[in-house]
Amino acid sequence: MYCDVDKDGCPDSWRAARDRIRIGGLWLCDNTIWGGYVASGPTGTVLLALRPSSGSNRLVAEDTCYVGIPIRDGVMTAVRLA
Repeated sequence: MYCDVDKDGCPDSWRAARDRIRIGGLWLCDNTIWGGYVASGPTGTVLLALRPSSGSNRLVAEDTCYVGIPIRDGVMTAVRLA
């Protein structure tokens, strides 16, 4: 499944998609890093949606049914294992 929504929609997109992806399927989400501000910087709504401590990147990383596979800057990729 490919996600290319506005950055502040990433967490809701993940919640809507995670159970619809079959085992062995991929989650690809573009624009998950914005000028390096995922780790630090301003705390606007859009950045909070991506920030590892509170946003979609963390939701995917903490999901035990998925394993993340980094492929390039700004793309969250995960494969469903269970």
